[in-house]
Formats: sequence, C-alpha cells, structure tokens
Amino acid sequence: MDWRRPPYPIATADYATYVQILTWFLDMPSPGSPFSFHRMALAGKELGTDVVQWFEPSVAAGTIRILTTAFPECGLSTAVALDSTLYQNHLFAASHGETTSRLPRRQWDDVGW
Repeated sequence: MDWRRPPYPIATADYATYVQILTWFLDMPSPGSPFSFHRMALAGKELGTDVVQWFEPSVAAGTIRILTTAFPECGLSTAVALDSTLYQNHLFAASHGETTSRLPRRQWDDVGW
C-alpha cells in the first residue's frame, strides 16, 4: 500500500505520525527536534569536526549514529562502517533494534537556547 501526505491536514493516526516525524527535523536546537541541523552540528563537534567544516561521509554517519542512539524513541538503529568495513555483528545488532555501544544522552539535550 502506498502512503502519501494528504494535501490538507486530516485528523488520523497516520497524519499525526507524519507531523511528529517532521518535528524531529525542525531547524531548532530544542530537545523536541533531535535531528535538526543544530543537533547534527553539535554531534559533529563531539567527533572533532567544527561547525564551519565540511562533514565528510564518515562524520555524517557518526553524527547520525550519535543522534539516533541519543533518541531511542525514534525507533531507529544504525550500523556505521569502520575503516570502510561494515561488520556483520554491528549490522545484525542494528537490524534487531540494538546498538553495539550505548551512548549517554548528550549534555546539550537540556540546553536552553
């Protein structure tokens, strides 16, 4: 079955889920937007890349892993290649909703901007 966004708001569970997912990506540094550019930039800093620098693919993948691990409510798990190698046990863990290393919640989760 194909799902498409309706052209106008409809009070259904599917539409509510759609709106909830969109709020996760709003360009705001609040905890309610865990996948915003602000959060990705802060996660990139944790990996040693300044905000004004280009995120190479490995840094971008690492930030996605940090963000999804810090926000388990999204229901996503990630497997990231290390040294161009994707390990089978990491892939298995991610595909079964596990993470190979639990990362603590970021200090900036409760930062007031």
